[in-house]
Amino acid sequence: MQTPVIDTNEIIIEAEDLPSFDSRLQITMPSSCIKKISARLIEGGMQQTDDQLVQILLKVCVDEVFARQDRPSVWSPSFTGGKPVLPEGDGDFCFEMMIDQIPDFDVPPFSDFTIRRPQLQISEDLIQQELHLQCLESGSHEATDAPISVDHRVTIDIEIFSDDTERDPISLNGLVGRVPHAGQPIVLNGLKFNDLSQALLAHTTGDVFEAEISLPHVIQTDGFSAERHRTNITIHKIEVS
Repeated sequence: MQTPVIDTNEIIIEAEDLPSFDSRLQITMPSSCIKKISARLIEGGMQQTDDQLVQILLKVCVDEVFARQDRPSVWSPSFTGGKPVLPEGDGDFCFEMMIDQIPDFDVPPFSDFTIRRPQLQISEDLIQQELHLQCLESGSHEATDAPISVDHRVTIDIEIFSDDTERDPISLNGLVGRVPHAGQPIVLNGLKFNDLSQALLAHTTGDVFEAEISLPHVIQTDGFSAERHRTNITIHKIEVS
């Protein structure tokens, strides 16, 4: 059996636990280890460029990091502080990276779960509405100066303001969607706005106006709750099919 090139216990790993099961690691491989690895490569006729040697050192260090972890990582490591480089002279090989760990928790009994299967009654009206939308989407689209109305396709920007004046607004640019019939949500780039359609009606290309709307669930965050928020809306394009 071939003798290991280095004792990986010599690699220094300093860990700082962060929220959400993340850790920031500072890794140091002593210069003595680098010399041993380089000597073994030269001895075997596998002399490497600096970039290739860095990749070898990184692999040795990262493998050692995961060998010392109590719990496995879900994602790959993320290197911070710039791309690791080979040290000059007799310097140590140092770099910083972030890793995650699988949370340690107990899964509750599945018998406590309630599974519901929502059902939708497919009526003739729903079928006709879907056919109508499919026909509109498959047709050609032409820009118009007419005020926004049902079935028009719009391209808009939305700037959403928080009730917390210390927070920057959320900017959603280049959203595209088709104006539905009254009472239905408008879907813009996959985001469902329940009460935006009514605010858009009768506006024309180039209009910039304020409106209060509720936010899609996927963009609700600190300072941007399910409550209605003041927004600036810019109409960039209106199209008919």
